[in-house]
Amino acid sequence: IATRQQAMNLLSLDPSFNKATMIESAIIPAGTTIFRGVAGRLGSLPGGGVQIFVEDLSEISYFGVRFLQ
Repeated sequence: IATRQQAMNLLSLDPSFNKATMIESAIIPAGTTIFRGVAGRLGSLPGGGVQIFVEDLSEISYFGVRFLQ
């Protein structure tokens, strides 16, 4: 994801509560349960982007925060 608009479209992020200003990379340890799915349409936002959910965030290492244009 390179831009705020791309993030909002692919992940169906309603701009009234998520402005998609930053993106962050993370290392998820082997053996961690990850739920993966595709974002659905939300109104005029098309969705289609891959999203993940990790229930236990305690072992995840975050790095590489960058602002989206």
